[in-house]
Amino acid sequence: MNSGYLFELIKGTEVIVGVLLLTNRFVPLALALIAPVIVHIVAFHAFLAPTGMVIPLALVAVELYLAWHYRARVRPMLAARAMLFNRSAPHDRIVPVLIVADVRVAVAWYGAVFGFVEYVQIGEGHRAQLGLGGAER
Repeated sequence: MNSGYLFELIKGTEVIVGVLLLTNRFVPLALALIAPVIVHIVAFHAFLAPTGMVIPLALVAVELYLAWHYRARVRPMLAARAMLFNRSAPHDRIVPVLIVADVRVAVAWYGAVFGFVEYVQIGEGHRAQLGLGGAER
């Protein structure tokens, strides 16, 4: 039975993933797209042509190496719940909150004494987010 599309779909996926990997673009996406193809290749050789397992095992090794190398980018795809980040808030694990009588005076003092830089000002005297000058946000 000739399905007419499966071979083209698999080969097209392999070509697109190859281009993405060679150009170092969207590597986590490329790894996710090629994983089912690699599983199929390994299963085919394990059950139907066991003498040719060298290349499939090399593919698995390369896939696992790249997944490990890009683990920080791959990890969110494996999260049970998606978490959205507030881009205006600091991404630190601990964010101290200080209550002061005059926010503008406190911001000026923390800047002069400790070198803090104001990243976000919410209202004139309501709230501010500070960070160390030169530190990445």
